[in-house]
Amino acid sequence: MVMAEPRRLPPAAAALLLQPPLPPPPPPAQPQPPRGASVPVRVGFYEIEGTLGKGNFAVVKLGRHRITRSEVAIKIIDKSQLDSVNLEKIYREVQIMKMLDHPHIIKLYQVMETKSMLYLVTEYAKNGEIFDYLANRGRLSETDARRKFWQILSAVEYCHGRKIVHRDLKAENLLLDNNMNIKIAGIPYVMGWAGGLFIYK
Repeated sequence: MVMAEPRRLPPAAAALLLQPPLPPPPPPAQPQPPRGASVPVRVGFYEIEGTLGKGNFAVVKLGRHRITRSEVAIKIIDKSQLDSVNLEKIYREVQIMKMLDHPHIIKLYQVMETKSMLYLVTEYAKNGEIFDYLANRGRLSETDARRKFWQILSAVEYCHGRKIVHRDLKAENLLLDNNMNIKIAGIPYVMGWAGGLFIYK
């Protein structure tokens, strides 16, 4: 039996087989945000969506949790703008805020800190200050005023029962949540009790 001679490839085809394989095609380009569009800034698990207020050494931002999509207020404090006395005061006030758990006091959810910044993640009162509400809509009805005044007294009594006093209770620090309930904000809390009087420690 005569074996057939194997077929030979043309020189050009043989050269192609000897070349290294081509690299895979690049992935499709990702769509870019429009020019001028803001890129979300994150603090921990929260995306920053806007500014709620500003102070001399702090700014309050609106944040949204990346997973639950719940809204929070994030107070960002620049520690480099504070001396050691005022920084210690902030730390003490944060410790007091952690002790408070009342339906009409803004809740402190989380504290984050870097070498230069302090982040306080708190409950967000969507309807803002009662000061602005009164300025835009005028006085409250007697029923609504009575209900809100009771909420304020309830929160103040809760604090006093724990030997804590706010020291700066004013319309700008009385916030309104989604259901128009009072939420006391601001953190100039002090603690202590001597001879029936609050004292600063």
